[in-house]
Amino acid sequence: MSQASLPFRKTILKGFFAFRQAFLPIVIFEVLYKAATSVAAKPLLSFLMQALLRANGDSLAFNNKIWHFALSVPGVIAILLLSFIAALFIYFEFSVVIALAKQALVKEPVSIKMAVTRSLWSFRNLKSPGTVLFVLYALVLRPLVNMGVAFSLLPRLAIPDV
Repeated sequence: MSQASLPFRKTILKGFFAFRQAFLPIVIFEVLYKAATSVAAKPLLSFLMQALLRANGDSLAFNNKIWHFALSVPGVIAILLLSFIAALFIYFEFSVVIALAKQALVKEPVSIKMAVTRSLWSFRNLKSPGTVLFVLYALVLRPLVNMGVAFSLLPRLAIPDV
């Protein structure tokens, strides 16, 4: 066995043991978070969208009415507001999962409560210009490509056939 493969082997083993330690807390968090987004976040976003549609004088938006709504003042406000709220939810989920994995990797006790606390404190990092790129990735690119990690709030995005 060559000397170059020893660090690689240690890295793989360290990753495996960290994964094993963090797996159950991540699954528990994801189940709870999916339930919370289904019960609270999605209805909240739906309510906000309906309120903004009514403010524009519409009750439903289909096909050409979607463009009409999106190009109106309430539509632009709706897009910005809903995108911001959805990005916060997605950032929080992503942040907690990464915090749980980091706890396992640095051999700290894996605690969902600690990961949630760290993630809430990390919201102040959203003031950077990279936040716009994260929002584009989380709300457009990642769900459209449909590969990798699926977020609880927006698991996939599909362009309808015409």
